[in-house]
Amino acid sequence: MMYLLSPTRSPGSRLTKLLMLLSALTSLTTAASQDNDAAWNLRMAQQLVQHSGLPSLVMQIPKHMAAGIETAAELARQLPDQQQHSDQQQHSDQQQHSDQQLSSGQPQQSAQLLKQQAVQIFNRETALQQMANSVARALTADDMQQVLRWYQSDTGIRIRNAQLYAASDEGFAEMMSGINTLLERPDLLALAATLDKPLGLVEFMVDLQELEQFAKHSSYAALSGQPFAQPAFRQRMKKQRHHMVFNGENLVSMSLAFAMRDIRASDIAAYEHFLQQPTTQLYLKAAMHGLANARQAQTQQWLKALALNSE
Repeated sequence: MMYLLSPTRSPGSRLTKLLMLLSALTSLTTAASQDNDAAWNLRMAQQLVQHSGLPSLVMQIPKHMAAGIETAAELARQLPDQQQHSDQQQHSDQQQHSDQQLSSGQPQQSAQLLKQQAVQIFNRETALQQMANSVARALTADDMQQVLRWYQSDTGIRIRNAQLYAASDEGFAEMMSGINTLLERPDLLALAATLDKPLGLVEFMVDLQELEQFAKHSSYAALSGQPFAQPAFRQRMKKQRHHMVFNGENLVSMSLAFAMRDIRASDIAAYEHFLQQPTTQLYLKAAMHGLANARQAQTQQWLKALALNSE
């Protein structure tokens, strides 16, 4: 009868096992709840990015890449045929098959291949997903709902649509045709400078200018069969940064002034108040941080695709 006293059969042991089982079930339930919360936050972040109008910024990236590639193709066409053939032959052993196609064809045809690669690598979906991921990590669901409510309000929709039109090709053409009128509105230009502080559009415009130069120099290296000296490129961009900031400030001031030209004063005041809120600023910083991370990863993928020396 001694087996009745075995620890494996005691009531205390059975209670311990029961408590362990309950603890395991609680852990599984908590993990599932956390997964559901994370998925919900990500969906909320994706919705917020879309409603805030930031995808219009993402669409500018492949346009500037294409412009840089076009400039590189024009420069490559100016190379003497003999020198171009010699450089291609010397560099051929260091290139992958796709790069051999680039350097062996005509610059215009090769530029089209580069543009196709740029569209695939600098794609809109990847950038938007990175932005949403960054926002979901930085903001709570309540924070995101608070910001989203403003973007979905009548005032938020009016201002967003005005900014989207100003960023479009049609809007840009209209802005440039009436630029003298905007220059006669110092109140609008001053307002634009105030609005950009939380928006950070000047910094984004500087990044776009640098990206276009990056596309130009890396594409020219691929088209001419030469290595791409990335450290020298960074140094060149550092020297040109003051000029790029000046250009960015002018363009952003004009664009925001143009977007706000027909917006009611009460709506503008509401927009300024919204931009000054800590939650709004946290959202904008997180979204732009995610966009910067996506662009950095995409530029490295671009260099890898071209089999260029990125050191």
